[in-house]
Amino acid sequence: MSSREIMLAKIRNSLGRGPLGGDAIQAIEKRLKNPTPNTIPARGQGGAKERAATFSKMASQCDCTVDLLNDVSEIPGALKTYLETNNQPMAIRVAPVADLQDIPWDEEPALVVNYGNAEETDHVGLISAWGGVAESGTIVALSGPQNPTALNFLPDTFVALLYSKKIASNYEEAWSRVRSESNQDNFMPRTVNWITGPSRTADIEQTLLLGVHGPRRVHILLLDNEKS
Repeated sequence: MSSREIMLAKIRNSLGRGPLGGDAIQAIEKRLKNPTPNTIPARGQGGAKERAATFSKMASQCDCTVDLLNDVSEIPGALKTYLETNNQPMAIRVAPVADLQDIPWDEEPALVVNYGNAEETDHVGLISAWGGVAESGTIVALSGPQNPTALNFLPDTFVALLYSKKIASNYEEAWSRVRSESNQDNFMPRTVNWITGPSRTADIEQTLLLGVHGPRRVHILLLDNEKS
């Protein structure tokens, strides 16, 4: 037996259960293939516009800032304004995904755009979010060669481009999409990051500190697909 099997066997014995039999294995496989949602909150329901509005509201309550944009061409100017307002450098480390490379960065010469994984000297990172969750204002980011996970955590300022039609009502719906797309592409991401506001902790004297284990700022460029 492997170490994993020994550990799981001890857990089952402590619970008064015998070895994992055929019926139990079939039940587990059935549940994994056909997961059933639990209680779904009313918040976050509605059409694309309603979900986007709820997402923006909840994200703002979690100390995120949100820019509502109508076209890709607005991204460079909006990002430059945000960085200036927050006294941040104009150098941006950008995930090498196609939709971020298609942005007309030349329209803002002040911005210095470098593609690739985050480095310790990077202050600002930009990703293209896989999706969002309206009920909590959460960004969903999948890892992969074009979506380096370090961009989500290493830069002090985390910026995400999110298309409004990619906002799910709730976590269950988002997970369902991840499973569905993974089955279609025969690819399951190594990491699925759920990002709700800046990194924070109150471990030290119950004083809230931002940016301890990740970004100090989270900014979302929310792009309306229907208008873009």
